[in-house]
Amino acid sequence: MIIALESPDQPEVIDLIAELDAYQDSLYPPESRHCLDLASLKQPNVVFAVARDDAGRAIGCGALRPGAPR
Repeated sequence: MIIALESPDQPEVIDLIAELDAYQDSLYPPESRHCLDLASLKQPNVVFAVARDDAGRAIGCGALRPGAPR
C-alpha cells in the first residue's frame, strides 16, 4: 500500500467519499455528521491523502485541517 498527498477531485476518490457518506448516512443523524464537501477538501488549509493498493487503485482516503476547531 502507498499513501500519498493527492487531490480529492479524482473520479475514483470521489467515489470513495460518496461510499463513506452513504455509509455514515445509515449510522448517524445529519446533525452528528461534520463532513467536508469537495470544494472544502480542495482548500489550501486541508491536507488530503489517498491510500492505493499495489495495482494503483484508490482504497482509502482521509483529510486533516490543521488548527481546525474540534
